Amino acid sequence: DLKRRYLQAIGSLMYAMLATRPDLCYSVGYLSRFADNPSKEAWDAVIHTFRYIAGTLDYGLLYTPGTSSTLGFSAYSDSDWASCVNTSRSTGGYVFTLSGGAISWSSKRQTRCAKSSCDAEYMQLGNTSSEAIHLDQQLQEIGEPLAHPFPILGDNTGAIALTKEARFHNSMKCIRPSEHLARELVEQKTITVEYVPTQDMVTDIMTNSLPRRGFKKFREAMGVV
Repeated sequence: DLKRRYLQAIGSLMYAMLATRPDLCYSVGYLSRFADNPSKEAWDAVIHTFRYIAGTLDYGLLYTPGTSSTLGFSAYSDSDWASCVNTSRSTGGYVFTLSGGAISWSSKRQTRCAKSSCDAEYMQLGNTSSEAIHLDQQLQEIGEPLAHPFPILGDNTGAIALTKEARFHNSMKCIRPSEHLARELVEQKTITVEYVPTQDMVTDIMTNSLPRRGFKKFREAMGVV
């Protein structure tokens, strides 16, 4: 039946996305939301995704060797506020790159509704910071530690301000303690959170359905060539 075929297709797409195709991350995450009751429109979107893969079978992640194994480490954090029409939750994502290619990526619907775009972006900075610490520990274990503080790039000035000072917190009482991780790491000088213009926010590909030009730009920025 349609549901069985849909689940099999999503599983296949997820395997490709987790292995070498971060450019599929947003599509797979979005289509997974309809797995319990897939419609014909959702199935058509799955077929469209397979056609995209068929046209890019020779694409994969490319890493460029350098003088240091941690050369070119970059972290991008972004959120699309209240993008889910069914739950009003935001879609958050991150992309970490090293030596010109993505090494970790995510696109997920956030666990609660955000009151504002600033709230959604700040929540995602906490999720991104958690992954940053995990990657930092892995690099330390193989003898290639990152220089501290290392930057995480965001495009929301309000959320960035919240990681550096607490003056906005009275109007953001909905924030859970676990979501202040980014601010704690900034205070400990483990990370810095820096601004990047939206047109250069690579993680936009994880949180939005982009026009072709923007999609190709960020796909290449992740090292998918």
